[in-house]
Amino acid sequence: MSFQYNTATSFSEETYLESFVEAVSWTLPSDLQRSLQHLQMLDNESTKLMKRWRDTQDSCLHGVESALVGAYRGEDGGKDDKSI
Repeated sequence: MSFQYNTATSFSEETYLESFVEAVSWTLPSDLQRSLQHLQMLDNESTKLMKRWRDTQDSCLHGVESALVGAYRGEDGGKDDKSI
């Protein structure tokens, strides 16, 4: 049994595994194809969520860094520290 699939993945978003699955998917039973499609959808959604989470994390870290640099330089943003 011989499979031919795209091996030039360095210029595309498609992975070697995705190319292979596409090449053999027509021979799979429909329930297995459906399961693979669900896995792909879950993978795409988790990738989006991870990107959002990383962007939020980067934003938060940038805010903390700015606050720390400001505190180190003595910048209080016009606020007076009147703690007792």
